[in-house]
Formats: sequence, structure tokens, C-alpha cells
Amino acid sequence: MRLIVDSGECFSKIEYDAQTYTFELIGDKGNSIFFQSKLELDNEYDPSNFELFYLNNGVASESSIYKVYCGDVRVGWMFPIQALISSEHDYATDKFFLRYAFVATYRLLSGLDKECKELEENELFIDAFYDTNKQILVLDVENLSELGPDFSIDEYVVSLYEKGYSFVGTGRNGVDNKLIETNLRLKPLPVAWEKSPYIVTLFRNLIPKESDPLAKFHILYQCVEIMITIMFKNSFYNFVNTLNCDEDFLMERKEVLDKMLNEKSRVKELFSSNCSLSDFNRDRLNSICKTILDENKYKTSANDNLGENLYNVRCLIVHNMYVLNEKSLEDLKTLVSFFEDALIEMVMTFSISREDFAKKPVLVSD
Repeated sequence: MRLIVDSGECFSKIEYDAQTYTFELIGDKGNSIFFQSKLELDNEYDPSNFELFYLNNGVASESSIYKVYCGDVRVGWMFPIQALISSEHDYATDKFFLRYAFVATYRLLSGLDKECKELEENELFIDAFYDTNKQILVLDVENLSELGPDFSIDEYVVSLYEKGYSFVGTGRNGVDNKLIETNLRLKPLPVAWEKSPYIVTLFRNLIPKESDPLAKFHILYQCVEIMITIMFKNSFYNFVNTLNCDEDFLMERKEVLDKMLNEKSRVKELFSSNCSLSDFNRDRLNSICKTILDENKYKTSANDNLGENLYNVRCLIVHNMYVLNEKSLEDLKTLVSFFEDALIEMVMTFSISREDFAKKPVLVSD
């Protein structure tokens, strides 16, 4: 903590009075600045035993306060900073929330690193230093230990985004926080992603920031590219392990290899066997893909295959973007919205056999 006022005094020490619910920031010249909470905060917990993350959610309100679970383990709370400076929400008297609210308030105040010129009567206001629309994820380190020794918030970035929360941008559009009820239940990424951490980069730093539909389509499709690359590596390792040095046998296997190398084939396989996709997400994404392809007289799948239709849209955008008319560009906004919903479901259900994927290719000879 390093709050410097206009006199040059540095406030780097903090104490809490549990009787008056007041934080005292003490300066190096003996002066004090005070923050009195509107909540009856409970200082039972040691703030150093918690992890804090600041997130965004454009549709969250002051009452968007949730208990957070990772699987079956209750690990903390999620709430907006606004909930710390108001007593008008449903959790203002909840004893468990008040303990986490104390931790969050203490950490907010102790995290100040600013030069302040406008303190009135030695009173401090959190909303003068922090965006009150920011969401705080407060995690109990002791509870996190139940998840294993290697907990990382990165494992839950996609699940957080699915619920509307992001580390950049304004959260995820179209998510109704009322559907979360009282518990925010998060799931880790499937083990298939262990060898491809870039998926975390996409959902943590890039996807939530982009709003232009053309640019966002390209970013979302990168997730498809990553998945089909993982699939190819897995299939290729298995393929090589079946080879022997017989010339006729090798020629027979050429067709299999050609199919593996074909991007359209791999995209079709992705949608049919390597992840789950609800009929709702599948049907509406396929429908808007066909609409855009038809509008631009582009080929659609003869057997109504979503993977093929999405791949054809990708080819249309990459190779012939200049032919898209205003109607197609407007429809692309809808496609990107449906694609994002479907993609989150696909990423969270993506599967590859760990045993097969770990194999090293071995050429077998007679």
C-alpha cells in the first residue's frame, strides 16, 4: 500500500476497528485517513489467506452476489465492488458475505498505489479509486487446496466467460445473470487442453475484447484451428504406429493420411466426434451459416453438415470477404453470437484420449 496525499505524506499501514467498522490508514507522519463501511463487516478471516481477481460483467448489478463453486468445492464469492459500499442489497446482513466483504475491502484499501489530491476531512471513498462496476472474485486458499496443489484461475477462464465474466472487455454479451441464481458453478477446462495453453490466451485476453463481427469470427475460428490441430497430432501418432514397411500397405494407407491432412475433413470430424454440442446450438448455428452461404451463392453442405457449412463460411470470409453485402454483414453478427455460444460448449467438452495423445510414433518393420 502506498497512498500519497498532496502534503507528501505516505500512508502505508492499515488497521481495522471492528466496533465501528472503520478502516484507519496511518501515514508516515502520524496522520490518519478513515474509511467507514456501510456494512457491518466481520474481520474473522485473515485477508492474506485469500486470492482476489478483478473481472468485468456488463450486465451485473449491485445484487449480483454469488457463492462460487469449482466442481463440488465451495471456494469463495463473486460480487461487484458496488456491493461493498452499499447496504441496499440482499446480502448486506449475510454473515458469510460480510466476512468476504471484509477481506475484499481490506485488500482494496491495502492495494492503493496512488497520489491523491482531493481528500476531504481525512475521509476516504473507495469509489474515488476503483470502478464500482468491477466484479471481485474472492477465493479461499484453504478451500482451493481441495482442488489439488496446482490450482490456476486459467483453468476456469472459459467457464467464467460462459457465465458472463471476463478479465478484459465488458464481459460476455447476452448472458442473463438471473439464471445463475445464488451459486456460480465453474468447471475446469478438459484435460485435452493441457498441451495447448493458447486457448486460455484467447478467452482471457482476446475474445472478450473484440466486438467487430469480422474480426471476432477470425478469433473464434482460431479455437477450431487449435482443436483440429490437436486432433491431427493425435490421429497422426496413431497412424504412424500402425505402419510397417510393406510398400502395398503404405499405398493403402495413403488415402487415410490424405483425409487426415484435409482441413475440411478434420472440421467435420470435430463437430461429429470430438466434442458435444446441443441440438439448439447446432441447429441455429447451421441455419445462419446456410443463410450467409446462400446469400452469397456459396456452396452449402449436401448433407446439411454443420462442420462443412462453417468451414465454407470461413473460406468465404477469408478468401472472398469483399463480396459480402450489407445483409450478409448484418447476418454475420448473428452468426458470431451463435458461434461463440456453440464454441464455448465445444471447448468445455473437447476430448482426446490422453493415452493415445501421449504416444510417440514408432515405425514398425517386419
